[in-house]
Amino acid sequence: MSTILIFAISLVVTFSLVRALELEPARGLSAGFPAGLAPDGPGLSNDVIASLLSSMPTGSSSSSSSSTRTTQLTSQANHGLDVSTAVTRDEADCLVPNYSFIIARGWHSYGAVDTEVCNTLTHANAAGFTKKEVYFFPCPTCSTTPAAQLQSMIDYINANCPNHWSKRIWLDIEGKDYWSGNYTVNQNWYEKLVDSCKNKMNGSCGVYSSASQWSAIFGSSYNYQNDNNLPLWYAYYDGVASFDGFSPFAGWKTPYAKQYQGGHTVCGQSVDANYSPSF
Repeated sequence: MSTILIFAISLVVTFSLVRALELEPARGLSAGFPAGLAPDGPGLSNDVIASLLSSMPTGSSSSSSSSTRTTQLTSQANHGLDVSTAVTRDEADCLVPNYSFIIARGWHSYGAVDTEVCNTLTHANAAGFTKKEVYFFPCPTCSTTPAAQLQSMIDYINANCPNHWSKRIWLDIEGKDYWSGNYTVNQNWYEKLVDSCKNKMNGSCGVYSSASQWSAIFGSSYNYQNDNNLPLWYAYYDGVASFDGFSPFAGWKTPYAKQYQGGHTVCGQSVDANYSPSF
């Protein structure tokens, strides 16, 4: 009888645990990401997230406790966010106590200006963000040249909110399916993009990417010397606001900024969290 009773109790405990797991909401990097490619900018796709997670050291975690996040945000000057949707004035006012810089999408991956960019920059400026920058999600398969795409975005911003941005462009290099399947073609297009940005912005450009994305688009050994003096904003989703564990790639020895968490909601806005001691 005792054996039967123990077996019955074990079944009840097992069933309860299974139900508890079924009811627990999605957490960490598995939550909030659309299927397929990243939606026009920083905030990586599910396959990229899996790649980043698989490269983490043993024992690292994809989620952070609320106490850890509070610690990370004690130095507001070192924290910022990037967005792919318009930020309202109320949202900007809510965000600015914890973040000093914001990076708004200025160009869509299908080759057109993001016409919400000036709404975000204007509201961020009014709220008191120290730096208001823009990321450029290029269209390498479009017929329009890199220079023409960049110029269209710059012209739009300068015509609509010229005094509300800090005049730096981040070149968003991710998503191999947005590029051709040929490393050499991709490398040539990228070099024209970098050269155009440096010429048009007097060198005030940066590159957003990760080692896995870079390798998938250009090949692991590719290193363009003309971009090595540009700051690197890299993606590594470990939930930690530091550069610890960074592995050099593509000629960059040290990073400028790190996107350490993606796709979470703050003040009603979906944002990616970033760390940089240099902004």
